[in-house]
Amino acid sequence: MHTPLTTLPAACDQHRPGVVFINEDCFIHDPANSQKIKLIINQHPKTLFIVFMAIANIHFDEYLLVRKNLLISSKSIKPESLDDILGDYLNKEVKDVGAD
Repeated sequence: MHTPLTTLPAACDQHRPGVVFINEDCFIHDPANSQKIKLIINQHPKTLFIVFMAIANIHFDEYLLVRKNLLISSKSIKPESLDDILGDYLNKEVKDVGAD
């Protein structure tokens, strides 16, 4: 599902997604949008937010887990790495739900 930044908070509240993919281009040049993204990420600690960087970073090749629910990724991440990340995260979430 493609959701504009303006409707992302409501979509996250309604659907409670396990994972949200965000292109850095949608907020990097607008401080207000950057703040909105930060707020959304903070309000949804059980959702994994994967932000794809607009410009390649020489400091890492694929991804960097910044917080429990925030992963910064290069657009050149290998599909296998993304599969592993998503599989591990979603399996953990299923176990956590079962423990409730």
